[in-house]
Amino acid sequence: MSWSGRRQARRGAHPSLASSEKPSCPRFLAGDTQTLTPRDPCQELDGASARFYTIGSVRSAPGAMTLSESDRRRVADWAADCADLTLSWFELAAPHDPRPRAAIEGARAFARGELRVGIARRLAAGAHAAARGVADPAATAAARAAGHAVATAHMASHALGAPAYAALAAHSGGGGDQLTAEAVCGWALDHASAAVRGVLCRLPIRPQSRGALGQLIYTLDRALRAASPT
Repeated sequence: MSWSGRRQARRGAHPSLASSEKPSCPRFLAGDTQTLTPRDPCQELDGASARFYTIGSVRSAPGAMTLSESDRRRVADWAADCADLTLSWFELAAPHDPRPRAAIEGARAFARGELRVGIARRLAAGAHAAARGVADPAATAAARAAGHAVATAHMASHALGAPAYAALAAHSGGGGDQLTAEAVCGWALDHASAAVRGVLCRLPIRPQSRGALGQLIYTLDRALRAASPT
């Protein structure tokens, strides 16, 4: 069964997934499919008290990675949609834990101007706590995607964490089939509007990384910039 077919069997078809059946994107995980270790910086951003944001080897004070609230609203809904692509893997493993879904809905509420940043940060912490509570790698990554989606309300730089972790969830949930990660990344790139690309391209350029997550962030960042007008 194809990746989209497996996903539909789990929780129903995503309304916009048809375009990701044959994504035109590079092989994101080629030569680097290592398991994320507990020292991965994104996995340490579970609490609302984190003073710095670190992903893909980028470390910066919040001001450099936050941008304006209007910018964060522009990318929050896109990040939520990316995280929602693989939420089913978490809900299959922990059907009675609503925290990642609440985080995704919180990101959408923030995008509509209906949620304050403080609440969004608590929802992000809850999603990351949910990630720690499951043993399945796909479920863990899916919950972290949700956490990064709603954390976009606090820092725009979290937005790329949503499709990157969703891709890792698909990679794990698909039995290690790299094409599932490519489908998620292709969907994310295809559905990033010009406004979303414009916001993300104002963030610092991501450096290349040896880790699977960092490489996904780096490649997504490059692809978004390549598709944006200079």
